[in-house]
Amino acid sequence: MILLLILALAGETPADSTAGRVPSDWDFGYGCLFEAQALGRIRDRSPEMDSTGFDAAFFLTASSPSIDIFAKAAVSENEPGQAGLRRARALCRWPGTPWIGCGVHYADAQPFVYGLRQPLAEWGWTPVDSLRGLSVSGGGIMGFSGDYMMQLSGEDTLSQLSISSPWMGFAGADYIRTTYQPSDSSSADAQDFDFLSVRGDLRYFKPWLIFTGGEDQGDWSFSGELRGFRPLGTEWGRIELVPSMAFAGDSFKTPGSALAAGQRQMSLALYLQPSRYMMSAGVRGDVDLESDSLSGGGASVAMVSEAGAVWDLSFYCPVEGECRGSAGILMADPMASAGLRITAVDDSLRVRGSASYSPRPDVCARVTVSGDLDDSLQPGCVLDISTDRGPVRGTVSIEWEYDRQPAVKLGIGGMLR
Repeated sequence: MILLLILALAGETPADSTAGRVPSDWDFGYGCLFEAQALGRIRDRSPEMDSTGFDAAFFLTASSPSIDIFAKAAVSENEPGQAGLRRARALCRWPGTPWIGCGVHYADAQPFVYGLRQPLAEWGWTPVDSLRGLSVSGGGIMGFSGDYMMQLSGEDTLSQLSISSPWMGFAGADYIRTTYQPSDSSSADAQDFDFLSVRGDLRYFKPWLIFTGGEDQGDWSFSGELRGFRPLGTEWGRIELVPSMAFAGDSFKTPGSALAAGQRQMSLALYLQPSRYMMSAGVRGDVDLESDSLSGGGASVAMVSEAGAVWDLSFYCPVEGECRGSAGILMADPMASAGLRITAVDDSLRVRGSASYSPRPDVCARVTVSGDLDDSLQPGCVLDISTDRGPVRGTVSIEWEYDRQPAVKLGIGGMLR
């Protein structure tokens, strides 16, 4: 570790050493991102190390108004004897326009499709270190823009087309088509779905609609929300009414958690938009038209007192399942904080207290203690101490759980540029 730090620091070059040797519109950069840690437990009042880990990544960047290049090489203790390229990309844009361009990617670009609350296609559903491919982009015609990317994941093919419309003053739309085709064309893991999002602003309310469809007849979904509708005003603030719905076909499937196959759900929420007081509140109800598995209701409220204490209370009770509730208070100043939280899950009640203190800007300590308010108790405690010295950060963590030996973690990491 000491050798790594010396080499990284010794490699620094004065800022003006490249003056006169590179074009003035180019920007170059380099650095090292590293992390080392050791894990163990306290046995017989003495710490014993169980495992260690180390990872270092060296990156280079070069950019101009038309070209963007990035490369990262890495070495990790988890992969002994294996050091090499971890991530890279090279993008080229047509001079004078930000829309037209092309690029190549290695473990750099992941497909993602957003939803109203949860994503329809989540980051990481295809391992990023297995992706490599190319992309093209275009636009500028009447404000439209689009991107097309084709990548290989091992021997499988992943492609994504994205088109965005301009904001037309009252509405806009985004279209995404994602295709995942395994090398075995008959595999049941093949996925192909279209995504259309329409967002609007009709002055008194803002609709947001999302449509998806796949190859199968039952592989579809529709979700929508009506935002910005504030029909009532009180001395506390405006009341915003947010109706929403979520429907999906019986064979609907995406690599995300936004919707479930066969879902038929309608919701109504009321939120207080404060105008005079530091307070917010909300009430929500869900109705499952097929069964009661997604039906339920809940409320939440939060406020800041004149003394600076932050109070919050929330609960949600489904028709089928366990009720959950939480209440807490937090007080803080520039150097210290203290808080208390009580969490209830059905008939179980757990309390957690926390406190932190920063005697100086580069040092912070935090301790958390929790336990069940029943016969089992099952207490737990965590102590974290961290310090920053320039670009390097060191941490010490001790975690003690009920009926287990205390765990210790030591770490050091940072970014050297």
